[in-house]
Amino acid sequence: MKELIFTLKQELKSLEAKIKLLKKSRKTLSCGFVPGLADAQFEFRVKHVFRCLLRGRTLDQIENSRLKTTPSPTSTTEIRLHRTLSHMHRKYANLAYNHSIQCHCLECKP
Repeated sequence: MKELIFTLKQELKSLEAKIKLLKKSRKTLSCGFVPGLADAQFEFRVKHVFRCLLRGRTLDQIENSRLKTTPSPTSTTEIRLHRTLSHMHRKYANLAYNHSIQCHCLECKP
């Protein structure tokens, strides 16, 4: 488990450098749109959340700044996040992602 957390940390560092580089290239483009920036940012968010979940935190603790407005459980971003986390749990940790325990969406709250 420690090796997995360490490799995730290394991947996050490399993604951070990639995101910084992509953000700097925004100023040189006329429209400001950089292909791949949004995907890299989402991948960083998913890996960050996954690493924190492995370390024992809950999604409420990880994304407390996002929870100022209650996210819609049917929003595309939230659905994509939960699907990706579920896939990562199966792939890396051989664990089932318990959506009802680790989730903050309205579906799961009693």
